[in-house]
Amino acid sequence: MFSSTMKGGNRWRKLAERALEQLVKNASDRTVHCGYTMNTDVVTVVDPATLAAQLRESAGATRASGVSNGVVVTLSDLAEVVEKSVREGLGSEWPVGEASVLEWLRSHLAGQLRVGGTGAQVADNVSALGFASIVNAPVASYRQLALLTPSSRLWLATPHGLVLRSSLRSTPDDEPPVYHFILEFLASARVAERLILPYDPDGRVLRICDVFIEATLVPMSPPPRLVISGFNAPVLESERLMAFIERVRGHLLRYRSVHPGAIVHLELGKSHRASIRRRVLEEVVPLVDSLGMNIEEAVQLVRDLDIDHLAASLQENPALVCREVRSALGVSRLNIHSPAWTISALALEGPIGEEMERLALTAGTLLAAARASLGRSPTLEELHSIAVPIPVHPDGVAFVETLEQRGWEDMGVVAIPARQVLHPKLTVGLGDAFTAGIVAVI
Repeated sequence: MFSSTMKGGNRWRKLAERALEQLVKNASDRTVHCGYTMNTDVVTVVDPATLAAQLRESAGATRASGVSNGVVVTLSDLAEVVEKSVREGLGSEWPVGEASVLEWLRSHLAGQLRVGGTGAQVADNVSALGFASIVNAPVASYRQLALLTPSSRLWLATPHGLVLRSSLRSTPDDEPPVYHFILEFLASARVAERLILPYDPDGRVLRICDVFIEATLVPMSPPPRLVISGFNAPVLESERLMAFIERVRGHLLRYRSVHPGAIVHLELGKSHRASIRRRVLEEVVPLVDSLGMNIEEAVQLVRDLDIDHLAASLQENPALVCREVRSALGVSRLNIHSPAWTISALALEGPIGEEMERLALTAGTLLAAARASLGRSPTLEELHSIAVPIPVHPDGVAFVETLEQRGWEDMGVVAIPARQVLHPKLTVGLGDAFTAGIVAVI
């Protein structure tokens, strides 16, 4: 229906309208289960040059020590990471390994509190659209849970039982939540970038509430969707992490038996530990249907799979990379998303068809664009009034046209352009909003 001969924004507007129709249809009877991690983001806007200078001054003669291992250990490490991000024009995530760095951030930077973690953010986004959702909330902190949109269809699976978000009442906090600092800054005149600095050396976020497990194992029709994430959270491999992965595996096996028609989506995330990534590939990926990641995570993945030659092909031939990696992992669907475009490879006999995938990708880009524009999770009405008029990214259009000319769409590859938000109010959680759009449609 959407051939390459259709020109201009009309093609993408029609596709957007169909995606919104699908969201309305699905919202009435689909439940989305969201795990596994939840934290509290401290979001602050900084001038990167000023911040780097402050860090250098505070660090004194201390040299960078931990960055080579992917962990921020000193203030010099953090200054180096800030300067690297500005120099390369890319946002990234760097775990903090020492409490002293976190204390410096707390004492020097004020910020706005937001709920963090892919599971929590997906739940927030789909519930704002009117979907029923259940989110793993292992820390019963009112300060944290109250950051979620007060939806009447969002259930919080806490150690004290299921709590409807719209009925949440203030209670004494059992323990403080895990805080992640997120630094937003302008890397250029047009693109807002950010640094994510999680601090959780003991892996406190690696918990699955018993209430969440039991709530997600209730048979229902139509089959639910399960989105999982959080394996990129820990800094170090530990017994707690291994136990967490084993519990996830057990949950997925039971989930499959109770919901044979469900689709399980894993948002990969970037981990700085090869041993953790290998364990996830061995224990978790074989039990999922759908796998999502950004370009940086895709490069890391192809290297983990010992197909390094594909990493160099990612920019020039991402369709090939998508197909090869999907086939190597045996998943039904693999998606890579970027600021300008998003592309998926599908198993020809899989549960997701090309037309539905096209609608899912469109819904994801609309949610991400609306969140960037509004600074929060959008409603269905706001998707129509705010996101649909946002122009598609010209580089993304060129990317899609090139793929179509090469005939990739006849080989189970689907791609669409992203929406271009030139001056976003928020850059945090856009990938999670995109993921919410995917699981709400497929």
